[in-house]
Amino acid sequence: MAARWVYGQSDLQYYMNDIKRFRLLSEEEETELALRVARGDTTAVAKLVEHNLRLVISIALVFKNRGVSIEDLVSSGNLGLIRAVNKFDLSQRTRLGIYAGYWIKEAIRKEIMNNAHPVRLPAWIFALLSQWRRAQKKLQADFARPPQAVETSLVLGLNPETHICVLQARIAVADQSPLREEPDPIYFRRPSPEQAVITADAVILADELERMFKLIDSELTDTEGRVLKMRFGIPPYKKPIMRKDVASQLDLTGSKIRKIELNAMKKLRGKLE
Repeated sequence: MAARWVYGQSDLQYYMNDIKRFRLLSEEEETELALRVARGDTTAVAKLVEHNLRLVISIALVFKNRGVSIEDLVSSGNLGLIRAVNKFDLSQRTRLGIYAGYWIKEAIRKEIMNNAHPVRLPAWIFALLSQWRRAQKKLQADFARPPQAVETSLVLGLNPETHICVLQARIAVADQSPLREEPDPIYFRRPSPEQAVITADAVILADELERMFKLIDSELTDTEGRVLKMRFGIPPYKKPIMRKDVASQLDLTGSKIRKIELNAMKKLRGKLE
């Protein structure tokens, strides 16, 4: 029996309710239908497809918010499922759901690659992401390990609000959607603390950044705190100062400044962990 349409219900919700009538097949039922498919039985193809439509929904939901509507993802996934059913080979000794998962994901990825809308970023975020990547590479070379996000923010001298904006932008482009610079953005603006819609991870990392600023004053020596503030442009300094210039102002060598820097970061990292 088909699902009854309810007022206010979207087409996708109606579709999801409708396909609930197709229960999961047992291994024996699946094998029998697969043998009929191998003999060219189109009715068996339809039955195998119908009883695996919920698998497409579950996979499509994993790929949502990537620039393509969920309806289009489901449609592409269904095409992948049909292809899987027609190619399914019982000699592989695996269930159809496992085999079809590959073809469904491939079809969905292709849909995203070909039709995803570009992620629009304002010019200041576009530039800041480039600075972020360069800072991460430099920190990884200095620390011989991947840097934490809070360390990268400290190097760039980001305040918590801007830190959150960068994290949002990185999340937005993490799905490999097309990226382009938008001088006058519509879809991404610098939010105020009250207006920002932020992830739990972004909140945690911003809190760590606030803690980092406080720890500089409470846990480091005067020299260590001054060196970090100068190097990373932390108030009262308005912009990062090159190591050689810090060394000159403090009457120390560049290697000594680097050592103070690394020791100070090690202290802060220990307090944050």
